[in-house]
Amino acid sequence: MSKAWGLIAGIFAVAATWTSGTHGSEAVSLTLAREGRPAATIVVAEEPTRAAQLAVAELQEHVRLISGATLPLVNDTVDVKGLRILVGESKATRALGLKTADFKPQEYLVRFAPDLLVLMGRDYLSRTRPIG
Repeated sequence: MSKAWGLIAGIFAVAATWTSGTHGSEAVSLTLAREGRPAATIVVAEEPTRAAQLAVAELQEHVRLISGATLPLVNDTVDVKGLRILVGESKATRALGLKTADFKPQEYLVRFAPDLLVLMGRDYLSRTRPIG
């Protein structure tokens, strides 16, 4: 099983049962797709790492297989309304105080909050062309 697929499977398993520790006993419900239409937007850095690009491709494909919806992808220069899925380090994750340099090797984070899902971890800094 690829790391990206394992992360995605973990997200769905955790999403089904997770209760936010920062919001007391209030459950956080995140709807990624509804009735075959996207209900969330994936946000990456202007120049995402290869690992982030792979994670986005895997996430989009598995959400599409499950729901029929293809989640839109934008870079972090675009203002997004509604549920954001932050994949990899970006301006948005740094604004939350999250940087990949602070992670140990092979350490990953899945964070849920109202209108926000953060998926990131320690990966290589190889970058390819900008997404936009």
